[in-house]
Amino acid sequence: MIRMARLTSLFLSLSLLGCTLQMEPPKNYLQLERAAWPYEYQAVSTEDCRLAARTIENPEKGGLDFWSKAIQNQMVQAKGYTLVSQSPVETLGGWKGREFLFSTHSNGVEFYYLIAIFPIGDKIYLTEAGGERHLLEPDLAGLRTAITTLH
Repeated sequence: MIRMARLTSLFLSLSLLGCTLQMEPPKNYLQLERAAWPYEYQAVSTEDCRLAARTIENPEKGGLDFWSKAIQNQMVQAKGYTLVSQSPVETLGGWKGREFLFSTHSNGVEFYYLIAIFPIGDKIYLTEAGGERHLLEPDLAGLRTAITTLH
């Protein structure tokens, strides 16, 4: 349990880098002119679902398997989410990563949370999308396409 807390702390305390990430949002999403910290990119749908991206440091240069397991542990064990699916993902620029779809319930409403992670050397590129399941689910194909445009 202490190891999990340390790993979670390390993952959450990684600082941002100065680059600005970009994506092509799905057609019913509007890219926000200014992303709120800690994100470098944010977009919102007409249904109030969110898409965001950020860069965090990876000073120990942990690889995809390490960070994938860390995300799963944090989301499932520490936060109580249910893993719905996971699959490999690759950007058009050749970044190889892993995508996770998680589910949770709050006040009787089911929410989906889509994460894609791309550890590249000493940086981790992370995308996140979330919203009520019935609103986000129709957008999943478009969100997955948007993730492939991350650069």
